Amino acid sequence: MISSTGMSLSPLGQRLRVLLSAERAMGDLRPYFGIGLPPGGAPFTGSRFEHRAGGGDRQEVADRITAEDLVAVQTLWVTVPAPVSLDILEGPLGAQLSGLLHAIPRDIDMIDADAVVVADGSPADQAWSVLCEQYGVNWVFASIS
Repeated sequence: MISSTGMSLSPLGQRLRVLLSAERAMGDLRPYFGIGLPPGGAPFTGSRFEHRAGGGDRQEVADRITAEDLVAVQTLWVTVPAPVSLDILEGPLGAQLSGLLHAIPRDIDMIDADAVVVADGSPADQAWSVLCEQYGVNWVFASIS
């Protein structure tokens, strides 16, 4: 898929573009985040994903996946296999991902990012690929990390 800037989008970029451009996306997101729910209605647990423990943009945790992040993905009903979690937290996988995350701009929302941020071979695309290569990790976890 080619972006509006003429750049080739990575599989992650393609998936994001399709999901965010779907006509029903706004209708699905409103109740997900608890907007317009009837009295007593509750938002989905995943609506707290990015806010768990103050979010991942804090200076002391930026550019790495923490135990809090692994708990946060569980609000989305996603389980990360224990060996992968430990490698992310204590092993070379975590160090590799940290280096890739450091190369992704933090001062923009992904929705506002230029296509180059998620293009084939970009640090975001590489991090997604590295996670997808791990035994028992599916595209859902890889996409939200």
